[in-house]
Amino acid sequence: MNVLNTETFHRTRPAVTTIMPVRNGEKFIGAALESLRAEIGPRDEILVVDDASTDASAEIARAFSGPIRIFQETGVGCGAARNRALREVNTPWITFLDADDLAYLDRIFRLGQRMLADDRPELVYGGQCRFFNDIPTAKEIEEPLAMLASTMLVEKQVFSRVGFFDPKLRIGEMIPWFTQVQRLEIRVAALPGPVIRRRQHATNLSGSEAYRAACLTAMRTALAIRRG
Repeated sequence: MNVLNTETFHRTRPAVTTIMPVRNGEKFIGAALESLRAEIGPRDEILVVDDASTDASAEIARAFSGPIRIFQETGVGCGAARNRALREVNTPWITFLDADDLAYLDRIFRLGQRMLADDRPELVYGGQCRFFNDIPTAKEIEEPLAMLASTMLVEKQVFSRVGFFDPKLRIGEMIPWFTQVQRLEIRVAALPGPVIRRRQHATNLSGSEAYRAACLTAMRTALAIRRG
């Protein structure tokens, strides 16, 4: 693989759009946006979709001094909120970041280097570390490598072939989408090591019964895709 230094990479790489859905994320969205600042270039953009927040999430996003656009939605769920932003993307590369997580400062550099390798993957994903917001002394946990929205860098044209996320799935929409990626044999590459820090906090949905039930529905949808 032809490895570029950081300066050359960011000067010559394709422009990147980062999509960030948020709902009542005023406690964390400012830090999430700041974590993107190190790699924002003059051709890049951040698209924030405020999905019916009742707090100051949108105001905090508007105050961010960077190339950012904010869109309003009416409580449609994460997948449909991401779709709203996808329709506005004007760059060749796309990333995602949840409003309560943090990107590593070299996330685009590492994922992008792999994207530009000789085998030219169309989607590259890395890993994540989980940290505990309410237990500052807790050790961060590096989790097994898995395809997640916030750990991937993907070419825009992939969405033309795979389609957008299922808007009926308010949770777990990535599961059938990645199944479709595999079914269509999109060129995918895994990058060892974490590229985001995932925040564990009291209002995470991932520990709830509703979350588990929604993921089960998403897995059933994925199974239907596999069956063709």
